[in-house]
This record gives sequence, C-alpha cells and structure tokens, in this order.
Amino acid sequence: MDHFTRITAAEEQFAKEVVLNVFYLRPPKLWQSLIPGMFLFDFLRRGRAIRRYTKKYMFPRTLALVAVRELSSGAGAESVAHRIEQRIDAELQPLQLPSPTLARAYHRLVDLLTSHYSRLIRARGEGYDELVRNAYPAAGEYENHLKQLAAAESDVDRAVAEMAGSGKSLGEELQLEANQVAERRRKVLERIFEPGG
Repeated sequence: MDHFTRITAAEEQFAKEVVLNVFYLRPPKLWQSLIPGMFLFDFLRRGRAIRRYTKKYMFPRTLALVAVRELSSGAGAESVAHRIEQRIDAELQPLQLPSPTLARAYHRLVDLLTSHYSRLIRARGEGYDELVRNAYPAAGEYENHLKQLAAAESDVDRAVAEMAGSGKSLGEELQLEANQVAERRRKVLERIFEPGG
C-alpha cells in the first residue's frame, strides 16, 4: 500500500468516526424505538450522514492529495494552485455557494493540508501513525499543525454558515462536528505520541 492510499484510508476512517460520535451524542428519540422497523430508517439515515460528512470532509483532503501528487511529479506550483482554485469553484457553484470568502477559506485549508501531506509522503513508515510520528518528530509540532488546521476548518464552517443564513440548526450541527473533530484529533495525538508508542 502506498502512502497516498494510507493517508486517504486514515482520513476517511477519521471522518466516519466523527460522524458516528455525533450520532452517539444524539441518540434516537424514545418514540422512534417504539415504532417497529424504525431501526431500519435510523440505519439508513446514519449511512446517508456518514456518506455526506465523509464527502464534505474529504473534499479539501482529496484536492490536497492531488496537489501533492502533481507537485511531486514536477508540475509548477502556480499551475497546481490554479487547478485547485478551479476545482474549488466548480464544487461550490452547483451548491449555490459561490462566495469569495468561502473559496479563500477552502484554498487556505487545502494549502495547509498540502503542506502536511507533503511531509507525510516524504516520511518513512508502514502505517498512518508511523508516518505522522516520523514527519513530526515532536508532538508539539504536530499539535501546532492541528491548531492551524482547526482554525482553517472553522473559517470554512463560518463562511458556510454565513452563506446559508441564520439557520440555528446548521450552526449547531457544524459546531457539534467541530467538537467531535477536536476530540478525535486529541485522541489521535495522544495515540501517536504516547510514550513508548
């Protein structure tokens, strides 16, 4: 398995864990468990939510991995940045979210991820945790990356919430997801850099 595949698999798994933790924090209502067959609808709803969140979460990560692949094959940084910008615009257009603020926030996020993945690609290791440990020799260095990443993701979420309007449930949903991402990242950080790990 190459590094690109390892990184993609780890990121997709992370996204699934986040959305499942969000569901865990919001169990079904009592009345839903009393209706026969409701568990099937709940199962389908969870599957749909996992796919939706994973797509949202992986969008900038996929772009960053494409950028790393192109840069490592000799493409110019400006042409790669231009193609990434076009892909961001193309993704936002059908969603009716063509906002310069949102596009800039996504671009910043992709830039951070591109830098991070470049480090991971150059690192040695068999698994994702080992790649991170070898790319970031000090836990504080990786923690700093995670803080920058959280700030960039927060900018994207804030831009999406502003574009969507004053919908309270969207803001709450984004905050719940952000909290779960932060919690999962804390656990990953501890797992990767635990003494003797």
